[in-house]
Amino acid sequence: MAYLIRSFYPRARHLANSGSSSGRVFRHRPLLLEALEDRRLLTVTGWNSFARDAQHTAQSTVAAQSLSAVHWETPVDSAPQYSGGDLFIHYGSPLVTVANSVIVPEKNEATPGGFDIKAFDGATGALKWTQTEGEEFLPPSHDWVPSYSPALAALPGGPRLYFPGAGGTILYRDSPDASGALTPGRIAFYGTANYNANPAGFSGVRISSPLTTDSQGNLFFTYQTSGSNQLNLQGGIARIGADGSTTFVQAGTPALDSAPALSNDGRFLYAVIDGQLGLYDSTTLVQSTHVQLGFVHIDSTASPTVGPNGDVFIGVLSPSVHSRGTLEHFSASLLTTYPSGSFGWDDTVSIVPTSMVPSYTGLSPYLLMTKANDYAGSGGSGVNQIALFDPIRASVLQQVDPVTGQLGMPTVLRIAGVTPDEEFPFKPGAVREWCINNAAVDPATHSIFANSEDGWLYRWDTATNTFTQSIQLTSGVGEAYTPTVIGADGTVFAINNAVLFAIGDTPSLTISDAAVVEGNSGTTNAVFTVSLSSSTANTVTVEFASAAGTATSGADYQTTSGTLTFAPATTLLGGSTTQTITVPILGDTQVEPDETFFLNLTNPTQATIARTPATGTIENDDSSVTSRQLFYANSAYDGYSGIPAIADDE
Repeated sequence: MAYLIRSFYPRARHLANSGSSSGRVFRHRPLLLEALEDRRLLTVTGWNSFARDAQHTAQSTVAAQSLSAVHWETPVDSAPQYSGGDLFIHYGSPLVTVANSVIVPEKNEATPGGFDIKAFDGATGALKWTQTEGEEFLPPSHDWVPSYSPALAALPGGPRLYFPGAGGTILYRDSPDASGALTPGRIAFYGTANYNANPAGFSGVRISSPLTTDSQGNLFFTYQTSGSNQLNLQGGIARIGADGSTTFVQAGTPALDSAPALSNDGRFLYAVIDGQLGLYDSTTLVQSTHVQLGFVHIDSTASPTVGPNGDVFIGVLSPSVHSRGTLEHFSASLLTTYPSGSFGWDDTVSIVPTSMVPSYTGLSPYLLMTKANDYAGSGGSGVNQIALFDPIRASVLQQVDPVTGQLGMPTVLRIAGVTPDEEFPFKPGAVREWCINNAAVDPATHSIFANSEDGWLYRWDTATNTFTQSIQLTSGVGEAYTPTVIGADGTVFAINNAVLFAIGDTPSLTISDAAVVEGNSGTTNAVFTVSLSSSTANTVTVEFASAAGTATSGADYQTTSGTLTFAPATTLLGGSTTQTITVPILGDTQVEPDETFFLNLTNPTQATIARTPATGTIENDDSSVTSRQLFYANSAYDGYSGIPAIADDE
């Protein structure tokens, strides 16, 4: 809720006051683990972490489905804590495996901490497993509850899920696509044996960022400390290698809820420590340089984003006009500072290829997508927008921002929200805020998906600069910012009012053909299968009826009709996606060719029909004598006749 920042200066706390910076680096290598020999980059095609990848581009590798129907939904908070009508919490990003398992962290306690990790079938919403070990996690000191954000790693042996545990430890589960809970492993970056010997001695060591994994399966995160601990640890950055090795550096107090990012080649790590953006070697975590940032607010979720050319972007709260903050822009080495953007503080920008914007005439290969709210509660107009900025052109042609009056990145596209904000009736044009801390980008359909506090999810078409689709998820709530995600099958995921919604195409119905041997008597069943392309949060119905072809109703098959019902998805069980229709086939001994009839689907609700009718084939199993060849022809037994006749059968 950005309008809380009306009083941010009295509440603001610089993070640099709570830690020291010794710069010491520590490494642990566990016993009985073999070092990796194959260093090839592993393909990453799922949504593996916050903003999808280690550069936080939020670019989907698959085309998104349409925003036509809610396929299923599940809570991300079973005990949401409202303040009036507002919800002050940052929820972690769902993850999606290549095999389309959707992994969701769910807060299950009113007090800070207490997270279950759940996996759902992406197509049906069926619950695959629940890991309760995240309930031991406690976040660092905070105003709004920070996000609890696991990550997937592509290891040579298969995918692995990492999630934060107690005492700064990392819990992990292999085979995240398998059903059923498993006993997780545990790694402490300061030595697992140290933790196991005295877990209570490390209770003040707490993971403070979303987890980030690179393309080789290495894991990175920041941690904060409070009080004393067994090893006198202070805040810093930790790395867990794909081979299980651990490295950490005590660097100071990291920004809360800011995920580390990696350079495009994976050699360098960017992290915000003590209000500075630092550049670190991704293997040793030794810092090479840093740059001072503007005010990094404790309630921000801004993480560094690395552009395709290596430039680095990070949002901060100052200088600020109307609580908008600033998007700072640096070279890959952090040695050069470029013109900034006019919005920043609680948003991780997404990378948008310029091919998505036919109207763009500049020279940059990519643009930056960010929200651009102008908060009425902080003196702004209330005309809240989302926008695309040109980071490269700003180096030669800056633009005056109409809100801040500051020179900075030129705006390529802007589009305002839709729903009037009733809190500010005296502000003409005021609309509800965009509640995103990262927006999913789909180059295949030139779309960006953004969540609004009006309770709707919008599809922004950057080719036309219009909202071409929208879908209502809730009645709306004032909430902290949330991410959007695109799944392995193109399903779009958005969080609104403590619920994760899976949104996609209107489900379609298909019916299969059937064939059966008729038999000589009685009935034999022809079974047709009707399939729903995906589950849905609504009940789906469709009518069916048989129709004659070359087969005759009543003589060859029984007339059949009725209605099929597909149950909706629930938070525990996926919705039904297959039903069968049985048509009795009447047996006889009549010699006849194979015959066919049809089964039609009509009048669907909450779905479309992709294939109908189905063909039922009745295979004849009766035969007749087609020719006779007599071995006794022209003999006395045949009456000296060489012509076959019925009498020969007697």
